Amino acid sequence: MRAGNETVLKDLALKEFAVSPKLYQTLILDRNQKWIGKIEGYLKGPDRVLVLVGAAHLVGDGGVVALLRKKGYTVEKL
Repeated sequence: MRAGNETVLKDLALKEFAVSPKLYQTLILDRNQKWIGKIEGYLKGPDRVLVLVGAAHLVGDGGVVALLRKKGYTVEKL
């Protein structure tokens, strides 16, 4: 994981949800959608903030990173 391999992270974080797509939708995708508005508010505000989420929320087409990129934000891996 130290290399930041997103494919491996996605496989590890999301493989358990393969047996329950409804659970994945509820616990990951729906929550990500709700958070994006709040995260955007933080990004537009004057303060520096730290947003912590579990690894499963970062990867995939419905992940926080992808959703922010779709809105035009540049997201970098450090």
